[in-house]
Amino acid sequence: MHLTPWDLPLITIDYIQKGILLPNPSPEWEKTNAGGAAAAVEHLASSFARALGRFYPMASRLAAAAADDDPPSSITVSLCCNDSGAEFVHAVAHGVAVADIAIALYTPRVVWSFFPMNGMLAADAVVDCTLPVLAAQSIKKLKARANAEMSGESATISSLQSLLAHLWRGVCRARRLSSETETKYMLLIGCRGRIKGIPHAYLGNAVAARGMAAAWPAKPSFMMNANLVNDAGAMGTGSSPRFDVYGNDFGWGPPAAGRAEWPREQDRREADGVRGTRRRWRFCLAPDAVERLIADDDSEN
Repeated sequence: MHLTPWDLPLITIDYIQKGILLPNPSPEWEKTNAGGAAAAVEHLASSFARALGRFYPMASRLAAAAADDDPPSSITVSLCCNDSGAEFVHAVAHGVAVADIAIALYTPRVVWSFFPMNGMLAADAVVDCTLPVLAAQSIKKLKARANAEMSGESATISSLQSLLAHLWRGVCRARRLSSETETKYMLLIGCRGRIKGIPHAYLGNAVAARGMAAAWPAKPSFMMNANLVNDAGAMGTGSSPRFDVYGNDFGWGPPAAGRAEWPREQDRREADGVRGTRRRWRFCLAPDAVERLIADDDSEN
């Protein structure tokens, strides 16, 4: 498996870790599945094994090998297709309820134990706040406000554009950036569903990077979280709102929440999916910026 110039710079930053929080099996499910909670665990393990049997690269690990010369002139990164990259853990958390995680103001410590690759970077400078929920009516008001402010312009501002701009301005205020500071906002957008010829079941990255494919091999560079966090005017959004997070139903109802263990050195936000007519977002900001964002009247309204 060959890694592209888009994949290689990302080797030096954290693993992407996300998960869904499912409720306990419903009484209706238990009526048709003897064994209760134990049967539910076995059901999940079986589904997990069948999925990895079809998408076996997901159970793989990247392996790095240096060249034989001294000092090494190059490093080869390969994908080892074995089962070392998959793990199924069954653990009991006494005294912890779904509501303790789904509606907490700040992400509880127990959430970090859900993700085995956290703590890869020795920093604890950023905390994760709760998921702001934006109702469809609120987004409509934002869109109308944005288009009113841009009256006379030929282009119409979409709901997503107005929402992202509103959140961007709120975060810039929370960071207390000066009016002279140049800011930039990056949207991480995959084009897997927009390119002709890509199979429907394709799982790899598909990114249109003009000039990068030719320029990167000539002068390789890698991303570092320290470089990202040093740019106070930069912000990024990932995780497409089109991804049906709450459509993961294993037989006893949709997830109660979605959670992620983002690098705690890096400011960013991600779309957490759409539930009904509401859109959820996850913010990762420095603690003082979180407090100011919560107290921001314009963001709250």
